[in-house]
Amino acid sequence: MMKPLITIDIISDIVCPWCYIGEARLKKAMKYVKAEFNFAVTYHPFELNQRMPEEGKEAISYFSERFGGEQRMKQIFAQTTATARAEGLAFDLTKQAVAPNTFLAHRVIAYAKSKGKQLPIVHDLFLAYFAEGKNIGDKNVLTQIISKHGMDMNEAEAILSGDEFSDEVRDEQLHWIKQGISSVPSFIIQHKYFVQGAQPPESFIEFFREAVKV
Repeated sequence: MMKPLITIDIISDIVCPWCYIGEARLKKAMKYVKAEFNFAVTYHPFELNQRMPEEGKEAISYFSERFGGEQRMKQIFAQTTATARAEGLAFDLTKQAVAPNTFLAHRVIAYAKSKGKQLPIVHDLFLAYFAEGKNIGDKNVLTQIISKHGMDMNEAEAILSGDEFSDEVRDEQLHWIKQGISSVPSFIIQHKYFVQGAQPPESFIEFFREAVKV
């Protein structure tokens, strides 16, 4: 008997820690029910700060201002890091020197999707930012990530230097905003169930099973 196929659309941003945590929890849920279902997962772009300068901003001052002071920033970082590590994720928010512009990373994700490499590229972008403290708005960092996945480097470098996939990313973001998406991660399961936030695996599994009911 053929297993039902469940589609999962994920609206996310690479610099969102809960998007990384959500990825881990979703993977656990899918692994748990892999004997029941097949899955088709697609990531969609959402920039948390579309006004971020192309070069990014100094991380500590940016996050301190955003969270209402350095002390509050440290508290939030500590809480988020503890949650991430409980999910088995390598996570160190203190390594980040730059709060990056993520538009170029979203273009890379769109390019990777066209090559059937989207999911591993997204994971490596999360890893680079949250575990290694790399500036994922930097072309050299993105080139290094792309090179790990067997894609044509001349083609990739041309994309990074040009505008390809820019309109696609902008149009997708506008689409999701018009659909009422204002925060990430957001998950749409089987085109009918909207799930907000990094839910525990058990919640995802409930949605999977509900989604295949007639």
